[in-house]
Amino acid sequence: MRAAMSASLLGTFGISAGSAARATIAAPLEIPITRLSASAVMPPGGLPVSQAKARELLSARLSTSKNPREKADLRWVLTLADRYGGRGQPRGRRATVGRALRVNAWWYSTRHSPASRVVLRDSDGIISTYREFHGFMVNPVATIGRWRGLNRDVPNPVMARLISAMAVDRTIDKLPVWVWEYFDVADNRLQMRPGVSGMAQSRAALLFSQSYRQTGDPAYARAALRSLNAFRVPVARGGVESQVSIGAKARAAPWYVERAYPGQSPWKGAALNGFMVSLLDLERVSEVLGRPALPSPVPAEGEYSAATVPPPEIAAGRNLSAALVDEGLITLQRFLPVHDTGSWSFYGLLTGGRPWRHHVADLNYHCYHIQLLSHLESDFPGRGFGTYASRWAGYVKTQALACPGK
Repeated sequence: MRAAMSASLLGTFGISAGSAARATIAAPLEIPITRLSASAVMPPGGLPVSQAKARELLSARLSTSKNPREKADLRWVLTLADRYGGRGQPRGRRATVGRALRVNAWWYSTRHSPASRVVLRDSDGIISTYREFHGFMVNPVATIGRWRGLNRDVPNPVMARLISAMAVDRTIDKLPVWVWEYFDVADNRLQMRPGVSGMAQSRAALLFSQSYRQTGDPAYARAALRSLNAFRVPVARGGVESQVSIGAKARAAPWYVERAYPGQSPWKGAALNGFMVSLLDLERVSEVLGRPALPSPVPAEGEYSAATVPPPEIAAGRNLSAALVDEGLITLQRFLPVHDTGSWSFYGLLTGGRPWRHHVADLNYHCYHIQLLSHLESDFPGRGFGTYASRWAGYVKTQALACPGK
């Protein structure tokens, strides 16, 4: 039996060409982006070779730019590097900031700030999204979710290696946790701070679970469990679990927030689509970890053959993901009614920059809610999800509209 690819928690997963070619990829549910974005693909070798060179390129561009918005983009990226990219910061955070530096340097070396949203796949397969006044920032959800299929050619184990380098490794409440970070704040474009995402966590756990099953390497099982542990950590402590309720005396219930905002309302960042996606991903994690790993048929040098005894993280991850789904489904059943306006659905009850129950979903996200509820009804019949899917589909017809692709 070959040695494991890597024993280190955040070290590189050495993926050979042979194992990469055999890997298969499960396409996730597509995330809509309502203001339709342009897509760009960086050619091989496009990233600047060093962060120092990237900083030099961006600083030079800032000194010559005459466009106020572009200057704001460049200042944000350079400030991010100064604040979170240096010594003393966690290694995964430095890696995320460093990649943002290099991606922006590639773009701005020959281009101006985009006029609208752009989704950019870099030469490795990491996806970054452009936001006005922030430049291009690494987007863990889009990357792991293989948005628009831009990086669908990257095998699961290779993608797992790429995102493992950007995982922030922490111990929270005695739990080993990996988290992937964003740095913008939705309702304050001047604020900059690390924050995590339940969608990113669930998709990372699924990616690592699939990679374990495809390779048999227990390092992926450990990574999956560390990704899942963030769901057992409150938002205030750096995790993604928010205890939500409506009414002063109402019993709180766990919600896995799409974006975590410590110190603010538990409902802030609790997007409905993000919660449902996390539940579906977590269900798939439990199912994938319940299957045996598939050993390589002809192990090549440096590859890993599946161990005969599964690592303990497999049972722990399977049990934890199943428990998280059970708890989350009860929360969803309880709070679906307050996401219904009577004629449409809310994107979320408290979205950054908007008053309570004022962010009505646009057509794309409303239809995404219907799609997700239909999946949940198929997987968990009898809980009322199909009733809401039908009701919300009826709202579309009542307004003489049609869901995209219908």
